[in-house]
Amino acid sequence: MLRRDGVLDALIDALAGVDRLVLLGDTLELRNQPLSDVLLAAEPVFRRLGEALVGKSLVIVAGNHDHALVERWLAHRDTPLTLEHRFAPEQASDAAMALAAAIGTSDVTLAYPGIWVREDVYATHGHYLDVHTTVPTFERLAIAASGAITLDRSERWNDVHSPDDYEGLLSPIYAWMYAAAQSGRAGEATGGGAAIRAWEMLRAGAAGGLRTRAFRAGFPLAVRKDAPANRNQIIRFLESRNIATRLLFGGNLLRQPAYRDIPRRVVGDLQNTDFVMNNVFWIGLYPGITQSMTDYM
Repeated sequence: MLRRDGVLDALIDALAGVDRLVLLGDTLELRNQPLSDVLLAAEPVFRRLGEALVGKSLVIVAGNHDHALVERWLAHRDTPLTLEHRFAPEQASDAAMALAAAIGTSDVTLAYPGIWVREDVYATHGHYLDVHTTVPTFERLAIAASGAITLDRSERWNDVHSPDDYEGLLSPIYAWMYAAAQSGRAGEATGGGAAIRAWEMLRAGAAGGLRTRAFRAGFPLAVRKDAPANRNQIIRFLESRNIATRLLFGGNLLRQPAYRDIPRRVVGDLQNTDFVMNNVFWIGLYPGITQSMTDYM
């Protein structure tokens, strides 16, 4: 994206009034090509970033596609993972040192697995969520296989309770994909091409996309707060006519009796989660529905 006309210039201009830039994961794409080729292609962008950040702070948070940036630190750490660790490029990896050299600014640090941007805002790349996604990409299937091997406390592959659990499950996959890329012959699956196509099919408006077809398996509806009928009234109306519905699980779980008194940190008033809890439901359908059933609904 930063190779497009005007995009890098806009980013550089935006840095004029900041004292810190945080690159929140996948700063480098290390799954498609050898590291030397990636650094050569990225060097002009990071050189300009370094010129714009003289006297300022740059923090690089590793994600899944550039997980190799922190491989040395992860291998040699002697404490459990918490939500944020900071360390120098030479502690992180040879790749991080090469990236810092390309940037050129002296104040470059690495953070993992995330960073407290301020006291009440935590930011991470989000790759730990790959453990819980249900899109059947190559990486997702590999995660399930890794969990069956590395986690011993449960039959469930996603029985994770800490950053160390996530790393034990994900790090072998990331290392494998990075090693494949160093050969210069990374396949489409490890390089991410298959995953990109899967997400493209889920994109709203995509030609032949799954989202259009998936609505035939389940159609979510949100009832506006100013609607003449509330959710319960609409559900009763539909159910009385043999049109099955289901509530959308989730919403504000802190209002559930089982979770009401648990230790927690809440940011904001959670009005969107309350809306999901009180106003959203599904019309449950199935792939064998006939045209007459569709007409009836």
